This record gives sequence, structure tokens and C-alpha cells, in this order.
Amino acid sequence: MFGANGSAGATGAMGATGATGAQGAKGDTGAQGNANVVGQTFTANSWSYTSPAWSENFTVTALTSQILSGGAVEVYMSGNSGVDWYALPYTVYGSVANYICGYSFGLNMVQVTWIYNSAGSGNSPSQYYGSTLVNVICIAPATVKKHSKTNWKNASEVALLPEVQSVLNNLKN
Repeated sequence: MFGANGSAGATGAMGATGATGAQGAKGDTGAQGNANVVGQTFTANSWSYTSPAWSENFTVTALTSQILSGGAVEVYMSGNSGVDWYALPYTVYGSVANYICGYSFGLNMVQVTWIYNSAGSGNSPSQYYGSTLVNVICIAPATVKKHSKTNWKNASEVALLPEVQSVLNNLKN
């Protein structure tokens, strides 16, 4: 029969390096980049009321003078922690009264407004929904020019552009 195992021997010298293998097949083209489209997401929880609207201001560093002079700005709001995003302007239809949500913008800033179209002030978006998110998408002039047939006043149409879809898809991840 066999006896007990002996101690392990010293590690041997490394063998010669083998020849370089053949180059692999070229990969698929990657998704279109969005360097000309920048999105910033904000938690909206500091609404203030000045008749007739609730409003909140956001500092948007991507909203430069270049964007203002030839680009585009789109704003989206979510009342359910980013599961669904609604392009502004947007109306929340109620049984008796409605809420109308819109926005305005300038250099480095966006103001989102929320108006109750009945008596009184209604609720702020944070009271109405709970957690409210706002996403601002700044689109460079080069992208606006590239998609010159786009109706830039139709946020749903703008959202279908590949560069904008890339930013919106990142919101859902």
C-alpha cells in the first residue's frame, strides 16, 4: 500500500509565453452618445405659494447661454419616485378641479409652477403626490440643428429623439 504524503516541493519556473491569438471580430456599434444632451434630476420638496401658483426654483448648471440662444430645454415631473415621468406642461385632471403644471427658465435656472384652477390654493405637488421629482434636460444647439424637423414645442416628440431617450432611460435605472 501507500505511505503518507510528503511535503510539497518548490514552485517550478514559469513556462514560455504563447503566441498572440488572432484578433476577434469587430463588435456592434454602441448606442448613440448624448454629450449634447444633459439631464439633472431634483427632489422637489420646497414649494412656495404666491397666488395663483405653487412654485419651486432649481439651479441648473447645464442651462448655459449657449442653450438659451439656440438649444432647447425640456422639463419632466414624476409624482411616484421616478416610475412615471410626465412632460411639462402637464394637467392633472380631477373630478371637480384640475392642477396645471408648467415651467419657465433662464440662465442656470428653471422654475416649475403648479396651479390649482378652483377656489383656494389647492395642495402643493409634495402634498398631492408625496415625493416629487423634477428632471430638466438641456439640449445643445448642435442636437437641435441635427433634428431640425422636430417640433421643439411638443415635449412628447422631443422625448422620442435618441439622445433624449438615452437621458430619460437613465432616469429609470
